[in-house]
Amino acid sequence: MASWKVMPFLRAGRGAPLGLVTGLLVLALLGCSGGGSDHTGTSAKVDSPNGSSLELRSAGVQVETTGAPATLGNADRDAIVDTVRRYVIAATIDPFHGKKVGDLTPLFTLPAVAALSGLDRVAALDEGVPKATGLVKVTSAPMILTALSDPMGLINLVGTSLYIDARATTKDGPVRVKRSGQLVLSRDAGTWKIASFKLAADRSGSGLGSTTTTRATGDSSP
Repeated sequence: MASWKVMPFLRAGRGAPLGLVTGLLVLALLGCSGGGSDHTGTSAKVDSPNGSSLELRSAGVQVETTGAPATLGNADRDAIVDTVRRYVIAATIDPFHGKKVGDLTPLFTLPAVAALSGLDRVAALDEGVPKATGLVKVTSAPMILTALSDPMGLINLVGTSLYIDARATTKDGPVRVKRSGQLVLSRDAGTWKIASFKLAADRSGSGLGSTTTTRATGDSSP
């Protein structure tokens, strides 16, 4: 049985100031409770491809404001959850079903897509996992969204922690993928895309090759 761990870090794209994004990641990680407003929320409807089971939802929203009070609307919250859902499907579920990851530009900003290479890509995507022979089951810890509003009360950056646990049975035996860390999403032409991430991936099971542990740090700053 092999275990494979990778930890990359890449900064936000050109549209997001690095200082704000770094602070947002910290708030998301620590579950900040001061200086903002809270409201709870349920996730958008979660659909998963045939042959898989996916549990993903938001547990609430924390708004950190630098000016006028702001609220993250339900439509934005659901769109963010949906982007994360689509990422999990593309990164984990599809590879387990023998599908290619494909075009990620609908889910990641262009600078983030450009940074997905080498070990950074390995940490974010489960390409090369053995094909599942049955149900791919993915569970997730509830996501607490931390939104950052600008002085005008507009919200264009949202951070969230992420923890998924994917299990599948292959012809060689069971395989498990655990991914944890933080995501920062930015509003991009009316949609929400992943602008930066800090993730750790832990893969275990038969058929994963001889690599036992790999660590890397990546940076997408221009």
